[in-house]
Amino acid sequence: MLTAESERSDVRGHLAELAEPTDGLDLAGARRLATRGAFEPVPVAGINRGFTEQPYWYRISLRVPSQNVAQRRILEVEPPWLDKVDLYLFDDASGGVTHIRGGTRRPHDPRLLQHRMVAMPIEVEAGATKELLIRVQTTGPHAVALNIESWPAFYARTTRQQFWYGGFYGVLGVMLVYNLIIGAWVRQRAYLYYVLYTLAVGLMAALMLGHARQLVGMEAPGALLRFQDALPVSLLFAHLFQGLFVRELLSTRTHAPMIDRVLVLFILVAVFTLPLFAVLPHSEFGKLVTIQNLLGSGAALYAGVVLSRRGIRAAHFYVIAVGGMLLTTSIAQAAALGLLPANFFGYLQYTVGSP
Repeated sequence: MLTAESERSDVRGHLAELAEPTDGLDLAGARRLATRGAFEPVPVAGINRGFTEQPYWYRISLRVPSQNVAQRRILEVEPPWLDKVDLYLFDDASGGVTHIRGGTRRPHDPRLLQHRMVAMPIEVEAGATKELLIRVQTTGPHAVALNIESWPAFYARTTRQQFWYGGFYGVLGVMLVYNLIIGAWVRQRAYLYYVLYTLAVGLMAALMLGHARQLVGMEAPGALLRFQDALPVSLLFAHLFQGLFVRELLSTRTHAPMIDRVLVLFILVAVFTLPLFAVLPHSEFGKLVTIQNLLGSGAALYAGVVLSRRGIRAAHFYVIAVGGMLLTTSIAQAAALGLLPANFFGYLQYTVGSP
């Protein structure tokens, strides 16, 4: 049981989980299993299972000490791309249950905060205990982390985050406009490819961070609720334009024909992968694109290193830029595949190294 005694509560050691059986599980069945101790303790703060569509249930109890006054806590479920999040809040005094639906494929529930994550206020009376059951199902990486904190702490943290995100989008915008102007002046295709790469990265980041849904409208119905499907597509376009940019900038066709053929192969694979978006399940398509991006970034870095050792001046600067990008995006891709925890240093590394 988690006791709310500070501004921010550490859920480690207080969270339990249960994989939903293949034949399904309703709320009554989940609570029955919870009382029987079928939920397994989660020793870490963040959960990451990679690409899986299997639903999972999570359970946590929150208690306010009797000597304290009633508290308003904010429960935040991250990351922003989760398809379906069902929050069940039980009131032991009345015996009632509050069900709140969240996620990218659902209209915004008015009981949730207007926030890029699934975030809801919880009123807990002094000496009372609130039990929460959370069901999560998604077609993307199943990464789940819970934050429980006071309203002032939540407001201060999200305000700081918005400041840094604003800086990130500002840097992307400056890079885009700068390279667009230079490209138009010198008439080189490398700049056009870099601008298109920057646009793809900006869209990808907006989708991953939850800002795209806020911009489109959290109450948007129909097809707009499926905009999350654009995430692997934007990643694929970033991979495609990165390959075109490398070939044009480093003139690999002239300086390294063998490496150039490898880059062309990755570009062709990306082109032929795009139609699979309409055929493959979303999770399988996302996994395929993630692996492609990881391998393609490695090939691009190898091209830069080889040509840098051969004395190609442009390759020296390229290796510095791509080295940082490869490191950060590799961390993000490893996190998406479930190999690293779900936290800032995992799935949000695209926003650090991509510009």
